[in-house]
Amino acid sequence: MATIQEAMTQGATLLEQAVEGTVDAVSFERQLSALLQAPVAARGFMAALSIGTIPQKPEVRKVLLETLRKNKETTYELVLKNIVMPICAAQEHDKQNRPEQAALSRRTCANSEELAALLDDQYLAKMAGNLLIAIEHFPDRAKQATTLDVRDQAEIDKWYEFFERWHYSRESLLAAKDSLTKIAKGA
Repeated sequence: MATIQEAMTQGATLLEQAVEGTVDAVSFERQLSALLQAPVAARGFMAALSIGTIPQKPEVRKVLLETLRKNKETTYELVLKNIVMPICAAQEHDKQNRPEQAALSRRTCANSEELAALLDDQYLAKMAGNLLIAIEHFPDRAKQATTLDVRDQAEIDKWYEFFERWHYSRESLLAAKDSLTKIAKGA
């Protein structure tokens, strides 16, 4: 997979085929698992899922959620990023008086919130909790408590790097706090 855009197209097509029944559950799971193994392809698929519609067909939804759970190391971070990024983008669109784009960004965020609720996984809740810690102390890492275990601290540091790479302000990140709190609490 060369680009995220190609992966988005391939992912959207795969979802459509699964819903239409032109690909069976075993093939859907196999193809989706293969997509989720490559970082660029995983990002593209998760982007397509967040801007599209989560399949309503029970058998497709079941395979989708099971496959995302099996690949949680990759997919859960992307679910959370697909909450943070669009909510921050919506704020920028609002500031620039672009209500249509703001609404699309909010819809993307809502889709990812719905996906997180459907996944209903403690690992995702813990990741959301660590993301909340990072937001709470960003940009001043020195104020963060140091009683966390090494793995949690490494994850929080990764979130700090994400915020810095995208030039997010603490103010814009706080807009995601309510959504992330629901996920962290498993609500």
